This record gives sequence, structure tokens and C-alpha cells, in this order.
Amino acid sequence: KMSFAARISFRGLSTNLSKLPAGQPGRNARTGNSITVFGATGFVGRYLVNELGRTGNTLVVATQGDDMGWRHLKPLADYGKLTPAYMNLKDEDSIRKAIQGSDVVVNLQGKHYETKHAVPGIYNWKFEDLHVKGAEKLARIAREEDVKHFVQLSSVAAQDGAKSRWAETKNRGDKAVTEQFPGAVIVKSNVIYGEEDRLLNWYARMMRNLPAIPLVEGGQGKIRPVYVGDVAQALGVIVTNWVTAGKTFQLNGEHTYTYKEVAEFVAEQVHKPIKFVDIPAQYAKYVGMAFEKLPNPILTDDIFDLLQEDQLGVSGGAEGFEALNIKPADFEQKGYNFLYKYRTGGHFNDPRSERVGEHL
Repeated sequence: KMSFAARISFRGLSTNLSKLPAGQPGRNARTGNSITVFGATGFVGRYLVNELGRTGNTLVVATQGDDMGWRHLKPLADYGKLTPAYMNLKDEDSIRKAIQGSDVVVNLQGKHYETKHAVPGIYNWKFEDLHVKGAEKLARIAREEDVKHFVQLSSVAAQDGAKSRWAETKNRGDKAVTEQFPGAVIVKSNVIYGEEDRLLNWYARMMRNLPAIPLVEGGQGKIRPVYVGDVAQALGVIVTNWVTAGKTFQLNGEHTYTYKEVAEFVAEQVHKPIKFVDIPAQYAKYVGMAFEKLPNPILTDDIFDLLQEDQLGVSGGAEGFEALNIKPADFEQKGYNFLYKYRTGGHFNDPRSERVGEHL
């Protein structure tokens, strides 16, 4: 195998930031970067496409859907600088066509539950298929197509010995990527929140529809939630600066919260008197298995496993927001900005006032 240093030299990667391709700020600039993004139509993907598009990069959106699946991304890049590549992760030729000619490949793909076929016992996508085999395949084909830079979005929960199958397969996927593409960048993010998230909105929707909110083992699992815009900004810096090759980054919010504290914050913002029900882990598994039978489950047994694990980041030389000169947003301020929509009266009913109904 070619050594990492030799491979970097062979591919002509710059080791000086001043030599990196650069253009004038703006969507009509020309940076010289051609970037293929897998998972661009998802939650983080749309923010990253905007981050890359506003600086003039040429983007290829790899999608397994049709025109309706990616058209919301069109305004995020200058005319002619964003094109779709229709692919199937099980079809290597379609993946190769999406990657050919690109300088950088970004993998944002992931599923929070395993998608099932209508026939019981048959799955469309399992965690193993997407997080491990799919990521490995993208990295291998990117190397074969002489892509210069590969960036993989992962999670701080993706660690050896993880109880959650989601986190465990994410961890093995990260290792497969670095094996297939020496010099790949692994970006491990904490739990991501934002306007379209599955954290704050998840609790708010349950409070709207359920008389009580289930908390596994009292909701004592700890997280350091990070805003999706900050994650996209960090990815934008990493993707366009090839000197980050071979590094691991951890993106964590500034403050630590338990899941119960997050739920209490949401209840305060939506003005919803709510009860919390403590569910022991052994019973939570059966509740999750029941919900998992639904087509688009809001709870699964694996989600309950993940909710019990602390996601605080680990030591080991990983760099964070500081190295990228980014200050993470305030969790409570950002959360207020979009949670008020769940409250009767909206922003005219401000929870920061002692008098209900008073607005700013």
C-alpha cells in the first residue's frame, strides 16, 4: 500500500492553505472545486449545500430519488453549478458516474431506523447496508476514481463497545472508510438540533400528541447538542481545505444536558404542562419494538438504547470547533427561535415573560 504521505504527494494535495483553490466570495465565484455530496437532500445536507454553494463551488447532488427529492436545493448554488446524479447505493456503476471528475466526495448518508419492506422480515436498508457496506463502497470507488479528498460525517456515539446498533455500525463504517481511503476525514458530531431536527421537534410533537413523555431510565443520558448550521459551517471548512486530510474532528456544543433537561426545556418553550414517565430499560425495549412495526416509527428499541448512552465526546487528539475558528451557537436561544411554533399564540406568547401572553 502507498503510504499516506506518498499518496498525498501523488494526488497533488496542497499542504499550504495559501495554495488552496480560492475565489472571490459569492455564489458566482469560481473556486475550482468539484464536490459530490451523498446525502445532500437530508437534514444536514441542505445546510452543507448552501454553505458550499454560497462560495461558488461546483456541486453534484447524488440522489436515489427523483427531481422532487432534490429540487429544494436548486436556489442554493449559482446557475449551472448544481447538478443531480441519479444513483443507487447497490449499483456501483451509478456511484462511479456520480463521483467521476470530482475533487472531493462527502458522505452524509445515514438512517435512524432500518427501513422495512411490506413483507415482514424483509428490509430495504439495514444499518449494516448503509453505515458500513455503503460507506466502504463510496470510499473505495472514490479512491479508484482518484478523488483528492474524502469527508465522512459520523457521530461521537460511534465508539467501540457502543450498545446501539446505529452507533456500532457507524463506528465500523468509519473504520472501513479510513481503510479504503487513507487520508479520509472523519467528522464526529454530537446530537444535531435545528429547524428540521429529530431532537427538539421530536419532543415537541410528542408533547402535542401524547399525555406523557417516556424517558428511558429517567432521561439521564447526557449530550452536548450542536446546531446544524454550525455543523454545516465546519464541514464547509473541512471539505474545501484539503490540509485537513487524515484528521478526525469532534463537533460538540458548549453545554451538557441530560435528555430530561432537554425535554423540560421544550416543555417550557411550548407552554405545555406535561408529565414524564420513567421507563426502565428492559420495558423500553418492548415499547420500541412495538413502535418499530410502524412504517415511519418515531421510536425504536435501538433509539432507546442510544438514549441511554452519554454522548460527550472522547479524548484522542480529535480537533473541534476551535481549530476551525467557529463558535457554537447557544442551544437555548436557537431552540426558542423555532419551538415557539408549537405554542398557542406563537411568538406573541413569550415564555421569557412572567405574564402569559406578553410578547417582545
